[in-house]
Amino acid sequence: MLDRITWAVATAVAVSAAALAPSAVALHTVTTERLLVAQQSNATPPAENLRLTTVVTSQLVKAAAAFFRLPASDFVGLQPGTAYYGYEVASSTYWAGAGLLPSSKSMQAQVVVQDDGAYLIFHRPPGRSWVVQEVGYQDIPGVCARTHVSLPASIASVWHWMSGTCHPPAAPLAGSPSANSKAAG
Repeated sequence: MLDRITWAVATAVAVSAAALAPSAVALHTVTTERLLVAQQSNATPPAENLRLTTVVTSQLVKAAAAFFRLPASDFVGLQPGTAYYGYEVASSTYWAGAGLLPSSKSMQAQVVVQDDGAYLIFHRPPGRSWVVQEVGYQDIPGVCARTHVSLPASIASVWHWMSGTCHPPAAPLAGSPSANSKAAG
């Protein structure tokens, strides 16, 4: 709303000045362009890519273990190279995606991380706990909608995922570097 008011005031001033002096039109163009660039550079991005901390990793493992009705000790962490973490500004919601790394001592954990459980999407709305949804590694766009996962386009964009999917572009290889690059606050 402030952008529209600023734009209207700048335009009104420039039009009034143009009536008095034709050189004011050139000044209006330059001033308006600078104003628009300044406003665009100060705009809040719709989503942020965040670095996954050990605290958040632990929360995700515990949430996934509870989802599968297994003890958290049945998992040793997140699958290397599969973890993504971000924040959607409009809804104040944190999002994550990851594959779980099962303990070699838990056959149940090794079973649940196959097929649909191979990849999980997590989201945490303000004031709530992590919500877990299993999505697997389907490469068909639109599979998110069919599995009732609504990954925001802004999150998919900052993670560089294809729109309509619920996992990284290709099934990550164990040991590949994490996609996260921005430190969490």
